[in-house]
Amino acid sequence: MNYKDFGHQEFEKIPKGNKITALKLELDNKVATTVLVFSEKVGVYTCLLPADAALSKLPEISGLSIRYERFAETGDAQKDYILIECNAQAYLKYFTDILKEIITEFDRSNAGMSICVGRVISRWRHFLSAPISQILSEEDILGLLGEIVFLRKLVVVFGPESVLMWTADRGEEDFIYENLIIEVKSSLKEFHQHVINGIDQLHVASQFKKYLLSFLFVRMEIGDIMNLPLIIDEITEKLREFPKEQDTFYQKLKLRGYDIRDSQNYLPFSYHFLKGGYFEINEDFPKLTTQSLINPLSPRISKIRYLVDLEGLPNFDFSTFDLKSLFK
Repeated sequence: MNYKDFGHQEFEKIPKGNKITALKLELDNKVATTVLVFSEKVGVYTCLLPADAALSKLPEISGLSIRYERFAETGDAQKDYILIECNAQAYLKYFTDILKEIITEFDRSNAGMSICVGRVISRWRHFLSAPISQILSEEDILGLLGEIVFLRKLVVVFGPESVLMWTADRGEEDFIYENLIIEVKSSLKEFHQHVINGIDQLHVASQFKKYLLSFLFVRMEIGDIMNLPLIIDEITEKLREFPKEQDTFYQKLKLRGYDIRDSQNYLPFSYHFLKGGYFEINEDFPKLTTQSLINPLSPRISKIRYLVDLEGLPNFDFSTFDLKSLFK
């Protein structure tokens, strides 16, 4: 069976008993590679991946067991394998997805199996043991989409360390680099109009420069579209040789409420990018701040939310502007 056709239901069809009966999964490119899956007893699901010549340290993840074991196919000598085992029926679907991602990574790259296992586990380790929650609202989906569209551009221009500029783990402005702040706003409107949450969201501290990056999207099902899983996969690919930064990226996705186990549920939320612009938040920028008030705000007012209209204001076009000129 080709590994791409293997679903979690197939584990239940494999005979169980004292003698291991394994199903061999075939790869597309590395056809000589042997990948075995079996279920020795009820509730235990196992995959054997061929180990590299040098047995490097394997990653850990809650919910799965990953270790080296020696096995022999009938009539052959024992060989070293990477054994990945799932002991929980609730994890079986995700376990199968993880296995297929590992095999895909190995089949399409020149990396060793242990490296491929490490890459995939680094993406999943923040999510597998966490409880399933509801997917994000469309408002939050758009907000996160705008942030990672900008992050994708940062990674292309400045490399993997750009992930550190994304402040998803701190609840502050969206991107900070030294004294430069980028606040990202996304909208389904036809014009650059955005809701500002908080009286000082657009406040600029002394010695800092701040821009509002405004994105306009329109819902679209086919054609030139983008969605969260698509952009996340593109960033993942750009970070594939940088496991530390890739791990940080997925950790920040989790903190923003995104769970890769729900990726299929986000596909219907697809959009076409219309345009984007960098608006400098300066003295002429329309904003409400504490400093602009004649009298102090009453302590009985706990939240301020207002709409700002940026249409017609000068800005730098997102698609054509040289991003490096902002980061001088």
